[in-house]
Order: sequence, then C-alpha cells, then structure tokens
Amino acid sequence: MKLHPLLYPLPWILFIININSYQPDPGETIIAGLQQWHENNPQEKIFIQTDREKYAAGETVWFKSWCVVDNKPGFLSRIIYVTLSDALGKVIDKKMVPLDKFSSAWGLLDLSKELITGSYTLKAYTLWMLNYHQFIFQKNINIYGNDYKLKTAGSLISKNEFIFFPEGGDMLESVKGQVAFKAVNRSGFPIGFKGAIFSAEGEKIVELLELHDGMGMTEFEPVADKMYTAKIVFNDGQTAEYKLPAAKKEGIALQVNSNSPSRISVMINRAEHHKEKYKKVFVVAQIGGIPVFKADFNIDDGESGTSILKKNLPAGIMQITAFDSLGKPLSERLVFIDNYKIISPELKTQLINTGKRGRNLFSFRLDSSATSALSVLVIDAAIDPEPYRKENIASSFLLSSDIKGYIHNPGYYFSEKESEKGQHLDLLLMTQGWRRFTWKQIKGEEDIVLKYPVETYMTISGMVLKSGKKEPLKDGFVTLITKTEDSTTILTNAKLTDKGEFIVDSLAFRSSAKILYEGTDNKKNRLPVDVSIYPAYIDTLQQTPLMLHTMPESNQIIAENDMLSKHITGILEIKDPLNSKLLETVTVKGKVLSKTDSLQKLYVSPVYEMSDQSLLIAENRQYLNIWQFLNESVPGFNVNPFQTGGVSYASFSRYDGISLTDSEQGIKFLINEMPVSIDAVDAINPDDVALVKVYKGSTGFALGAESGAISVYTKKGADRKGAVYDKIFTSMNKIGFAFSREFYAPNYTLHPELNKKEADGRVILYWQPDANKTSTGDYSVEFHNNDKTTSFKIIIQGIDNKGQLIYKEQLVK
Repeated sequence: MKLHPLLYPLPWILFIININSYQPDPGETIIAGLQQWHENNPQEKIFIQTDREKYAAGETVWFKSWCVVDNKPGFLSRIIYVTLSDALGKVIDKKMVPLDKFSSAWGLLDLSKELITGSYTLKAYTLWMLNYHQFIFQKNINIYGNDYKLKTAGSLISKNEFIFFPEGGDMLESVKGQVAFKAVNRSGFPIGFKGAIFSAEGEKIVELLELHDGMGMTEFEPVADKMYTAKIVFNDGQTAEYKLPAAKKEGIALQVNSNSPSRISVMINRAEHHKEKYKKVFVVAQIGGIPVFKADFNIDDGESGTSILKKNLPAGIMQITAFDSLGKPLSERLVFIDNYKIISPELKTQLINTGKRGRNLFSFRLDSSATSALSVLVIDAAIDPEPYRKENIASSFLLSSDIKGYIHNPGYYFSEKESEKGQHLDLLLMTQGWRRFTWKQIKGEEDIVLKYPVETYMTISGMVLKSGKKEPLKDGFVTLITKTEDSTTILTNAKLTDKGEFIVDSLAFRSSAKILYEGTDNKKNRLPVDVSIYPAYIDTLQQTPLMLHTMPESNQIIAENDMLSKHITGILEIKDPLNSKLLETVTVKGKVLSKTDSLQKLYVSPVYEMSDQSLLIAENRQYLNIWQFLNESVPGFNVNPFQTGGVSYASFSRYDGISLTDSEQGIKFLINEMPVSIDAVDAINPDDVALVKVYKGSTGFALGAESGAISVYTKKGADRKGAVYDKIFTSMNKIGFAFSREFYAPNYTLHPELNKKEADGRVILYWQPDANKTSTGDYSVEFHNNDKTTSFKIIIQGIDNKGQLIYKEQLVK
C-alpha cells in the first residue's frame, strides 16, 4: 500500500507537479479539484437562536444570528435574510438584516394576530448560500392562532417508514458488512421499534434493535441470489414488512471505525465477482472541501486497510470516498472529527430570588483576549426542562449545517464528549445525506452553476433604454435620489455601461425608502428614456427556496401538554375569539374627492401633505412662466429681481405674516419633492405643472425651511387632451434593513408599583442578543422573576473572532 502523508494543514504540497512532464493520475486530479472547489466556493453558515419554539399569534419572535465562513466569523456576505413561511412555503414575513462587525445580527419578527395554528418554518441565509439551498439554516416554530379551539387532539394515523443504509452505500454478496437503519413517522420524527431480518424461507437471520432516536445498526452477510425481509413492530402498534436492498455481485464497500480517540480505521471489502476490476483503488478524505488524506491500495497485494490520524484535523464532518483506478467513486462514508472545544463560562451568582417578582443578579467572564459576539437568554425552566436537546451554536455549525435532512435534538450530541454520544453521532451520520458537490464537478466533468452572487451591500441596479425602443442608452448616467423614512436624502449618480446597465451600491437605510430616478445622456439632456429597475431579491421574495424536512400536523401541536403550550393557549383563551359578537351591517358612505385632493393623493407623500396652500393652474389660463402664476396665486410672494435668463432670489413678505426670519436664504424650492435650484424652477413650463404646494411659517419649519418652501409637482400620465407628461423623476419604493427594538423586561426594584394589578406571566425573563462587557471585564445580567417561575434556565452562546464556540446552559433553582 502506498500511503500519502497527512495533507492538512498544508495540502498544497501534493500539487507541486510539472504538468508538462506527465499527465496527473485520477487521485491527483481529485485532490487538485477539491482545492480549486474550496477556493471558488467558500462555505458560509448561519445559525439563528430564537427565544423559544412556540408562540401565540400576535407575539414577537426574538432572534440572534451568527455567520461564519469556513467556521470562523468572516465577511464574505454582509447581508442575511430571515423569513417565516407557512406549511406551503408561502412567505408570511421577511427581514433583511446587515451583519455587524462581529459577523452577527439580531432582530425580531412580530407575528400577525391573524395567523392560524400550525407549524411554520424559520429560515436564515445569505444570497450566496442559495447556491447550496439544501444547507441553509431552518427550524420549525409552532404558532397557536385564534382558531386553535376548532382543532382536536384526536389520534393521527400516520404511515411509518423504515429505511436501510448499508455502510459505504451498498451491500455486497457474501461480504459481511454493517447496515444501519432508521424508523420515522409521517412527520419525519423518530419512532421506536423492534424487529428482525428474515430470509425468503422465513428463517430469522438477525434481530434489529433501536440504539438511539429510532436508529440502529447490525452486521449482516447477504448470501448470493437471496432476498431478505425485515418485519417491524413500531411503538405505536403498527406493523410492517420491508424488503432489504438487493446485494451487489461486484464492487467494494468501505468499513470505517471512528471509536478510537486518536485514529480512524478504514477497511476495504471487495466482492469476489469480477474482483480483477477492483485491484487498485484509492481513498480520499475531505473536510469542508479541504482534502486531508489520500491513500492508494493494491488489494491483490493484501493492501486493504489504513488509518487516518485525528490529530491536527479540523473539527466537523469528514467524507471518506473510495475510487477505482479511473477515479470513479465506488463507496462513501461520513464520520465526525471531534477536535472541537466549547468555551463554557462559569456563572457567578450574586443574588438568586425565585420568589414572586424577585430580583436576580449574576455575572460571568470569558478567559480570552478575543472579542466575542454573545447572547444571553433566561427562560422559565419549565418550558424546556431537558438540557442540551435542541439546536445550539455548536451543533449547528459543526453538524446540522453540513448535512441534509432533519436531525432530532442535535444539541444532544454536543452536550459532552463521551463514547456513547460519539457512537450515536456515528450512527446518525450513517443515516444522513451529504452532497454539497458531485465528484464530476470536482473532476471538471460537470459545470458548477452559481446563480447567486456574494452580496456585500444593498444595491439598486437596472437598465436605461431610449424611449419606446429596445436600444440601450450607452453614453449617460442615472441619477437616483433616496428618501428614507427619517427624511434623510441621498443623491447618487451611476454611470451607464456599454449595455445601458447601471448599479448603485453601498446603500444602507432602515425599513423602507422612496427612490426617485432619472436617466440622462452625458450632455445632461433630458432625453426621453425608459429606466428599468431590476427587482431586488427581498422585493420579490414570496416563496421560500426549500421546505423543511419535518412538518408536524396541527392536531399534534394542539395535543402537546407541556407548560409553554398551556401558557400560550391561556393567552388565546383571554382573547375569546369564538365568542365574539357579530357586528351589524354597516353602510359606509364615501366622500367624492376634489380634484386638488385627488392630485395630492396621487403625487404628495405624507411628510409634505400639511401645507398652507394647494394650487392648481386653471386650464383656461396661459402663463408666460411659473413666476407669473405664483405672483397671482400666493399672497406675499416676491420674485426679485427679474433678470435675463432667470430669477436670482424669491421670498415671502414679512408683512403677510408668513416669514418669521430675516434670513437671506430665500424660499426653498422643490420639484417632485426634490430640492432644486431656482434656475430649475425657472425652466418649468407652466403647462407641465400638476400641483403646487406652499409652505409658510410653521409648515415651512417642519421641512427645514426657515424662509418657507414651494413644492412643484409636474404632470404624470396622460391628460384628457391626450398629451403625455412624465415627472422628471420616476419613483419606486424599496425595502430596507429591518428595524429592531430592545426587549422589554420590567424592573420591579425601581418601579415597585409596576403592573401591580396585573399578573406577570412572562416565560422569557431576560433577553440580551448583544451582550457587552462591563468596565471590570465581566458580563453582568440582572432581571426580575415573574409571578410563578420557580427555576430558571440560563443559556449563553456565541463565538469569538478566532472561531471558538461559546456555550453554557445551566439550571438555577
């Protein structure tokens, strides 16, 4: 056997070859392909922590997210998307959140009161991660709606499944090998069982026993040309028979043992039929796309086994693949490398009071100079008394984010390092899928299609065409005015490419903004052009890219009898949705809007609605310029002086009681709510004016115009004479980054009378998604109990800038 040295952490040593002297063998091609794939396809992962898993409609989901690149905080992408979708994949809420300097983010989802009872899916991902959408973060949350009383807790008839997973992928005739198996119910959750494998003649061959969460494993040697059946009795009383997969007559299969703390044993089993075809094989192991091991075997020379040292390997899932001499994959196995360390800070309790509304104070310290992104959650321990069951930052980044399919209670495998949990994790990996790439892609025989780019900024992009034509405007630019909800205005120019396209990046605004845009040529002529804005991903997001692997039935949700379900249904009972009285029929009479009101509704945004005058230009009047109209229509308006080519100064008269300042700044002018120079107003044709609004005194102050303001709105659309007018700037609304707010927790020490007449039934006692050190270097946590909790569960989790995971879960009574 020819054994190559351990590749990690210097895998490139294998690739220093002279390609002109010889053709690389298939093994070297695969190693080089893995290197290139890893370089061109950096792997992002996201984990989201929510304050709990069950909510009543109308409540708030609080979340904290962390993003890593190759298992370390990084900034490949700077924007993440968080969505909540129903059982059909329809998006019912969506957020776009920027990553902070620690590559983390936090926010909330306010659940609509109209949501019906069911299991919903929370997803989080970057745009780049959609290229591998099977690996985006997702979890179920159960929501109780006002319809919950209409549902029953009756028994659910479900067809269970029993699936076989031969080690390495196939069973071989007359070759003893390991076969894993898994039992799941209709929703994909594990179910207990007992059973056995029988021959076609009815002879019991081997018993099948559950080892952990519906999974088990046995050794089995299929006889040539024989078929076998498993007879299973499930814990819910159902019985079923399942045919085992047919054993192959030829090929090889891997047999892997990872129980040793220092090494992984790899054996190659070969079938006798056509065994000469499998004389030479090689094995490659990779972690996260990085090749870490390669070994060549000549089975005829007795080379059928090797070992892989665990020392210096990165933590995570290792894929071991056996290839024939031509580089065709034959057998594959996943194992877990547990070279990880989780920092578990020690809690120092200064004050513990589980009495009614008692004050509690504790602190902790991290013995590290690294900076960290941490969250701290304190919940009523009765919500989830079992520790380390659900997903956490360690189980997500090291396990769930790298394999397909649902994992039941992934946090269990990382609660502590012990042999039994390691064996259960190895069993899990025998029954799960992994396929971030295909070997044809690695060998260059199949293209890797990347549909989504890396997204670092909020952008606006589009194309400019000559009006009424398909010909792009190649020599020009697009002017965009971004008006945010906080009245901030950002002016940006973007040059057109030779294809008439443009892009504006580095945008950042919260909630939403109004975007006004105009295309011109390089000579700044206002040519008739068509500006097409490409929709952003967040704007068109209506369906989630992937359905969750498990989706409980609604009556299963209602049938649960834990404390949190009772708490939530108690909230809903207070609303008494089914006993509400029906309203009598009401006839609503609408008021016909005046022409001025109709135009204001069409053109004017809310911040500009309040004015002193709203003016229309009479259709039967002809004006030489806009100033003549304003002089006739606006009391106290002065234009001084008239000069050839335009106007230099305009103001309101103090004697009209309009201007309260002697400022020489003059009137502030706007066209379609965009600040402009007086020259731009002078150039307006009065026939193109749809509406004029005048702001004097206090109404002007509200717009930041001490000397008053006049806003001119140009016509849009076709008038009744058939002439078509367009506003100088076309507008659109764009979704921005999500707003958030602080988590509210009452302080009964400072405010003892707070909520005195109301019961405090909070189940989340403290939530700090962005924990910071105090001046002493400690993290301090202070909260007050509710009226009924007798024990707390404290969860601290995060990651530092070196990639070290932080997790602590502790019960306090």
